[in-house]
Amino acid sequence: MDTLLSLAFDNISSTDLSKIRKGLRQIEGILAQICLSAPSVPSIASQSKRRNSLVPSAASSSPNTTKTLAELPSDPAFLTFFRLQDTFSHNLSSRLITTLERLLGHPTNTTTNALLLSILTLLHGILLLHPPSRSLFANISSMNLLLDLLDPRSSPSVQSATLLVLSTALLANPANARVFDTQTDGLVTVASLYKAKATDAFVRSRIEEFLVVYLMPETGCTTATTTTSQSEPNTAVRGSPRKSVAVERRVSTVTGDGDMSALGGGDSSLWEDGRKVAVTRTGVEKKRLLARYLGTFNVDEVLDEVRKASCIVDPVG
Repeated sequence: MDTLLSLAFDNISSTDLSKIRKGLRQIEGILAQICLSAPSVPSIASQSKRRNSLVPSAASSSPNTTKTLAELPSDPAFLTFFRLQDTFSHNLSSRLITTLERLLGHPTNTTTNALLLSILTLLHGILLLHPPSRSLFANISSMNLLLDLLDPRSSPSVQSATLLVLSTALLANPANARVFDTQTDGLVTVASLYKAKATDAFVRSRIEEFLVVYLMPETGCTTATTTTSQSEPNTAVRGSPRKSVAVERRVSTVTGDGDMSALGGGDSSLWEDGRKVAVTRTGVEKKRLLARYLGTFNVDEVLDEVRKASCIVDPVG
């Protein structure tokens, strides 16, 4: 698997867009092998029955099925992949972030948008498969890359995919949330996009879903708590997408969606420097902070829209 990843990395590191596309497809193939089960072999009786049938059955194609989360930790291929993600040389998220940064320097067109969408889709999946990689977004430059993609001039599909990545990056990770709402202008960017009349309706619904994730109370992976002064946002810092994306060696404790920390741990681990201590905020504090940027939009009304659409309980409580 390490050889396959190295070949894919060589391609996505190219300046040739066709090679980048090839590398992304290679990564998709690796993840498909990990996440999909092989089609089941039909029994002799079922084969005979189908041969006698004039109308082909929908099951005759024997499609691959998705493995459940419970199956993944016991899968040798997934274990190998997970351990490789703990190393500098084979971490997919850091390589995709670098490729994302490089593509932002290209002119916006259909080809570039397709590549951006592919990278964001892969990044979303990898952050779910390997939660420690989320801590890469504790870096301001990495977070700003996502915020740059939420520019009103970006296509709705890219904006929607970016919001999914952003939601996953903040999930069970207060350190990333503080980079989003305190060290960058993340709240301003998301709120401005939500309020803009030109924003696509589907993108607006994605923002509402993102806000549900953001407003969840933060517990578990920090030792500090907020005070009145800490709840005030600091001066926002936005970096240029042209700047190099530095990979910080941070650890992210996974809570809520499974603890897989025992699976990692190579000699060149990305996370060997210890835990990152972050300041936590309650749902009420974040709700109050968000209200400053939504203006005439009431936070409770926004959450009501999400609850009506998906029956989600108020994250603030």
